[in-house]
Amino acid sequence: MARGHAERIGQVGSWYWALEGDKIFWSDQSYHILGLDRAGPPPLWTTFLQIVHPDERDAVDRWFYIAWKADEESAIECRILRADGSVRWVEGRVGPLFENGSKTAVCGTLMDVTERAR
Repeated sequence: MARGHAERIGQVGSWYWALEGDKIFWSDQSYHILGLDRAGPPPLWTTFLQIVHPDERDAVDRWFYIAWKADEESAIECRILRADGSVRWVEGRVGPLFENGSKTAVCGTLMDVTERAR
């Protein structure tokens, strides 16, 4: 409950991608930032990429692939196109999680930075 409240106040969502089972978990605030309905199926990476502005989609996909393979924390800003037609700027951050020396997940944040980008 406290995490959800903090995410709403900070306008930052979080996500967690478990490598075993290839499942992504998105926080309520991530759904809100992306303009997605939580009642639908959980967004996959390809779902997120479809929300990214077409002019930036390839760059975001390359960024994530490099960050995934490099096992380092990284960040990027891009525009997203929400279902309601609005364009928002978001900052995505990603970092690996290790257990017993092996990468078990990738997690990150998604922050609405539209006001800062303007």
